[in-house]
Amino acid sequence: MGVISLLVPAAVQALFGDPPVLRGEEISVYYNILDRFAEIVDPQDTMEWLWIKDLTDHSWEIRRLRRLKVQLVELQRDQWVSNLETYHISMLEKDDESPYVPLPVPMSEKDTAKMSDIQLANYSKVDKLIASAEARRDRTLREIDRRREQLARRVRKACAEVDDGEATAVTRAAA
Repeated sequence: MGVISLLVPAAVQALFGDPPVLRGEEISVYYNILDRFAEIVDPQDTMEWLWIKDLTDHSWEIRRLRRLKVQLVELQRDQWVSNLETYHISMLEKDDESPYVPLPVPMSEKDTAKMSDIQLANYSKVDKLIASAEARRDRTLREIDRRREQLARRVRKACAEVDDGEATAVTRAAA
């Protein structure tokens, strides 16, 4: 694997398995995101570490899907350019005296808008996938919030009971 997290305990990393990084994606960026979440959240037990992993995976998926939207337009542009090149070659290979009219290469914002329009259905699908990944990330954040709030309530209750116990002991000792 090579690159690993600097903050995640080895025993916890063993639970994580391989990160969801595709060929061509930077694994070090994935681990930077994981470490950043770990720094900010400061997980206290295995369950919170698993949530950090989930947050990282969801964020990684969101980043990938956002790049996919750009790649869809780029693929359409590449197809357009390839079609133009094929047209130009076929026009040059003709034996007749037909006038050769070069077609424009798509590079303007208007051309990009046309290509985006062609990919609109795919764009919409990717947007739904992004919304789904964001919802999963938000649910994980709420789970962390709820668990930490429950822990805080238990600690406050324990403090109150200890304080009450100390006050009772002091009263008995004074009597």
